[in-house]
Amino acid sequence: MFLFVMACSTPPEDLEWDAVGETHPLAGEASPEFSLEDVNPTSASFGEFLGPATQAGQVSAWYFGHST
Repeated sequence: MFLFVMACSTPPEDLEWDAVGETHPLAGEASPEFSLEDVNPTSASFGEFLGPATQAGQVSAWYFGHST
């Protein structure tokens, strides 16, 4: 048995864009500069400091997790 649910909503007018990123107020601006130490012992870059500048010219995604 499969259940497929799809919903759409119209964003508020101040958040509506013609195309992704084209009219966003921050489009075309550089990302903030930061670097964080890679603390994953199984990572090839373990112990190195990484940030947007170290990944220039590559596609990258940044996830900031928090646990207590």
